[in-house]
Amino acid sequence: TPTASMLKLPPNATANVTSEGDVLRSVVIKGNIAHQVVAATAPTVLTAGGYFSSDASIAHQVSCTADEECLVYLRTDGRFVVN
Repeated sequence: TPTASMLKLPPNATANVTSEGDVLRSVVIKGNIAHQVVAATAPTVLTAGGYFSSDASIAHQVSCTADEECLVYLRTDGRFVVN
């Protein structure tokens, strides 16, 4: 079952997002984030309109690098966990 939500991060906050399904699609709505696949890639800075995705259940680290809150749209096939 597809699941969608908005993730709000305060400035300088970091969260790990793991999809329990096979598909994760995300779009930065507001702010700037640094994104990386946990322990696998170097961070990539994404601005509003930027996106990241995966086709497997892997952990993504997102950090709000803006001076204001960041907002990220998340959609998965199944549940996801944010910690």
